[in-house]
Amino acid sequence: MRTRGMTLLPLLLAALFPAPALAAGIDTVMTTAPAEGSVHRPGSILLFVLEPACETEGCVLPSDAGVDVRVDDGTGAGFGAWQAATTYYVSGVAKLRHFVYAETLGTWTVEARASSASAGTTDDTPSRRAFHVGTLVSASATLDRLNGVVSVAFAGPPGTAAVNVTAAAMNLTVDALFAPASLTAMTGSSAGVGASARWTDASALAVSLPPATRSSGACSSWRAAREEATSAGAVIPSGLTLRLRDDATLFDAAAGYHYDGTVALEMGATSGNPTLALTAPADVGGCQDMRVRATTTALSWDEVVSWDAPTFSAAEGVEGVVVGDHADLVAFASNASNHALRELRLPTSLTRPDVRYAFGASAMNCHGGVASATAGVNRWTGMVPGVRTSSGSHAYATTAAAATTIDVDASLPAVVDPAPGSECDQDPTGLTYRWQNLTSRADCLYAPGVNQYGWPNLHVRASSRSLALPAFCLAASATPHRLRLRAFFGENPGTRSAGTLDVNVTVSPTPLRAIILGGGGGVRVLPRDHVFELDARPSFDPDAAAPNAAADNSTYAWSCVLLTRVSSSEVREDPCGSAFDAKMASTEPYLADIGPLLATNLGGRFRFTVTYGNRGKTANATSDVSMVTDPVPTVTLATPNPATVPSTTPLRLVGNVTGHVDFVGTAEEGDIAYRWISEPPIDFADARNFLTPTNGPSLVIAGGVLQPKTSYAFTLLAKQRGVNLEGQATTGAIVVVGPPSGGRLVASPASGAFYTKVFHPLLAFNI
Repeated sequence: MRTRGMTLLPLLLAALFPAPALAAGIDTVMTTAPAEGSVHRPGSILLFVLEPACETEGCVLPSDAGVDVRVDDGTGAGFGAWQAATTYYVSGVAKLRHFVYAETLGTWTVEARASSASAGTTDDTPSRRAFHVGTLVSASATLDRLNGVVSVAFAGPPGTAAVNVTAAAMNLTVDALFAPASLTAMTGSSAGVGASARWTDASALAVSLPPATRSSGACSSWRAAREEATSAGAVIPSGLTLRLRDDATLFDAAAGYHYDGTVALEMGATSGNPTLALTAPADVGGCQDMRVRATTTALSWDEVVSWDAPTFSAAEGVEGVVVGDHADLVAFASNASNHALRELRLPTSLTRPDVRYAFGASAMNCHGGVASATAGVNRWTGMVPGVRTSSGSHAYATTAAAATTIDVDASLPAVVDPAPGSECDQDPTGLTYRWQNLTSRADCLYAPGVNQYGWPNLHVRASSRSLALPAFCLAASATPHRLRLRAFFGENPGTRSAGTLDVNVTVSPTPLRAIILGGGGGVRVLPRDHVFELDARPSFDPDAAAPNAAADNSTYAWSCVLLTRVSSSEVREDPCGSAFDAKMASTEPYLADIGPLLATNLGGRFRFTVTYGNRGKTANATSDVSMVTDPVPTVTLATPNPATVPSTTPLRLVGNVTGHVDFVGTAEEGDIAYRWISEPPIDFADARNFLTPTNGPSLVIAGGVLQPKTSYAFTLLAKQRGVNLEGQATTGAIVVVGPPSGGRLVASPASGAFYTKVFHPLLAFNI
């Protein structure tokens, strides 16, 4: 019974609890495998851990269920034969695995399929995993916000060779390179309308973006992303993420280059506002378009200009004008905003005479910084000339004792075939110019009396296009003088159809000229027992020549230090001594008997300074002096007075040299050698630069040698035969001023007689 029972039990259990049958299908699971699309170096050994599995839950796999593997190495030969995965054990549990030795470059594909011979079934949809063997290409991009160019740079890992784009990719257009969503983010269009791409080399791509707008394109996409991140409390992005349409078209996978298709685009600065200015003539006439230009500091691609609706009012001083609604002009400005135009060019049909037009505009940069500006223009009848400074600047700075010229260019608006005799048919020789001062006095602009229109008569200088202001024409003041030029046709200075130009002239007090005779420049070397004095009497105040100048109250203060060179870059200043201090206590401009004091420290270098004061101003002059035992020549060199010379005029320098009796009792002129140096240097070896020889104590420099707007100092050095040291003296600063600047000359009238005098010869005869 027991034997029978023991034999029947398994059958009874099998009848009561039947085993689940194998389902119709079997699956393959990769529990461990390289990531899809991952990149691996050549020679990598990659592990695949595999399991057979049922397609349905609750089934029992047959004991002979296994997994076969095949590999495509990307060489074009296709898949190899199926190979059975090997069994290994982990804690007594059997596992299946397969190793792939990735040796050749390319895209590899591994397929695995489960099967059971006893069940007669095979996985009809093998598991698949593709990966790359070779170099992973990365890409980064930056936006050039000045020019609107996205520069994409492709690179491999450090130490790899430069990546090379395929020949086919070199010819792709921007819409074939980038995914539609990325094109929309960059250009506002999924087709990339207005954008273009070019390869600057085999690993760099430049994408030129269409003109920026406030509502679409790279900057607006970035601003939207930043606002979204701010609202969500997330990290604010510094750029955009772009994606290429098909990375397989860019790099040759068979050559081992692989790319995930993303580009991180850095957008640049995240703070700061643009600077915007609207430039427009103050007045325009009925013969020209009205032009208003928006100018930003950087003129950058990303600075988008939008225009406000213009406003209108009667021009100042005009009554009874019908302004109107100017609907066409408002629509014109709105259209300019839609196209981000930086200039409004309004035809005369959109404006009316005797109306003042006010314009406003704003500029937004890529990260959202905003600036605004306004401008106003008066519209008159007739032709209004344009006037502007030749330099482009409306601010001038000068000193009271200096003459100043404000060069002005004038132009007439271009009119195509004006009707003969009409208000737009004008000759520039008919222009009248009138300068006037808007702030403070400027008596030099006016002549006695008034004209027929009741306006003050102008001095001839104030009725010229360019204004030449003589010295002391405008008083020194911390507040700029504002001058206005009006240019118009006819003689009535009150006409409204005039071009206007305002300039500001800041006039400062002229600096004092502190002078020590023979001082300035390098050290003066004197022989022992030389009679030496300090003379600052030539010091002067250039503003003393001004009409109604304040009374002279010149003051002089002296000081002395002994200079000792401590190192090549350091000079120590020490007191000169009590005897010097007593002499320096004088307030006189002339100090005698300095030679005996110098003799107490032969070879020492003394620096004497005078502080000259007058009319609330001060200036310093210095003179370095050293007395030696050698019989060096005594040299003096005068600074021209005034110390200003035109560059086209010869400059005469007068020096004086006194030699000493030599060892044989002679002191002939030929025993002294002279040489000249200057700062900044000029070529003393070129005889063409001089009107006199350069080996004498005086020198004449030819006109045209010295550079305008440059300050020169000249030094005369003299060396006597048998003496090692040179005596020398240096001028003070000599300022070279330039010749008149070039420009256009318009004679008004174009022809005629300026002055006529009739005379009769007296004939005398001797009879």
